[in-house]
Amino acid sequence: MYLSKFQEFKIYIVNFTDLARDALHIYAGLLVFFIVAFLHKRQLKSVWALLAVIGVAIGCELLDARDDWINHGYW
Repeated sequence: MYLSKFQEFKIYIVNFTDLARDALHIYAGLLVFFIVAFLHKRQLKSVWALLAVIGVAIGCELLDARDDWINHGYW
């Protein structure tokens, strides 16, 4: 079975933190949100921070879909 570097990184993080994948998705989203809000020096209700989280989530889902397509032949 083919594992991309992205999948290997995700497996490493899950094993290192011993947290569920769903919890890690929440923490990663919060981390991106706070970093963008801090860098732009905006309030926490910033639209840019929300758009960054949505963009990262879509990008990660596309990488997961690509790996599913390679491994299983369908999305």
